[in-house]
Amino acid sequence: MAEPTGPGTRFSDTEYRVCSRMRLRVPLGSGGTGPRCRNQRSGDPAEEAPPGSESGECSKPLDADGFHALTCRVGGLVIRRHHSLRDAFAWIGRAAGYVSSTEVLEPSWTRARTNARGEWVVEQARLDCRFLGPPDDPLVYGDVVVTHPEGSAWLHAAADVDGAAAAGAADGKHRRYPAWALPGGRLVAFAAETFGRWGSETLDWLRGAVDAVAEVDPQVAAAGHWGKVALLNAWHTRLSVALQKGNAACLLQAGKVRSGADLAGGTGWEEDIEDLLRDAAAAAGARGLE
Repeated sequence: MAEPTGPGTRFSDTEYRVCSRMRLRVPLGSGGTGPRCRNQRSGDPAEEAPPGSESGECSKPLDADGFHALTCRVGGLVIRRHHSLRDAFAWIGRAAGYVSSTEVLEPSWTRARTNARGEWVVEQARLDCRFLGPPDDPLVYGDVVVTHPEGSAWLHAAADVDGAAAAGAADGKHRRYPAWALPGGRLVAFAAETFGRWGSETLDWLRGAVDAVAEVDPQVAAAGHWGKVALLNAWHTRLSVALQKGNAACLLQAGKVRSGADLAGGTGWEEDIEDLLRDAAAAAGARGLE
């Protein structure tokens, strides 16, 4: 559990309650505001247009588990969650000594494709992050993707294999940005699942960034292995909090939840959470006695 030492690791009470319910799989209520998504189109070209809604409101049905709210591309909050992770990775890259840039066009990955109307269009490759580094790894691009393991594309695979949704999303990034098209450079797919699991490429990149810091920072180097562990944990904390705060914003906005009071309406969820926490503590204690 991250200590709330600053804005980057602090949740509001409402955010914490929403994230706790999501983490413990307690059904999410919409606070009596109706069963339909209240997201309003923001005008961002990356978001979807709300289908058949003159008001610009999404109006698709909300579900108790928050699936629609976590994936709705109307209103821009899914995009904002993505951008917060992009900025966190760029910050980590700078801390590791890389020259970090965001939203970078890479001509080598520009391609022509047909759109839904059968017309040929040119699709530019705009990558979330670019890291210029040492001679042995001079050019690395990072592209963020957040996927929901309960989506239809990943549901069965995610039930069978831990991290299958993140791995599948990373594979999609590599199909879009193939290695053969960029000699001397490589792509790292910063893939995450909404519940918090990170893809293996992300974890490997973070470990490499920690090693890079240890080579130039005497304080981290002097602490040895545990210095690296502390730094890696700090970065994981920032990324995890950014992801979960983004999830909370999506869930709250879709149902127009204003405060924690909107979440407490007669579902008995507080008692459910207390029971779950009590069972988890008992299980942990039993394992410690084995």
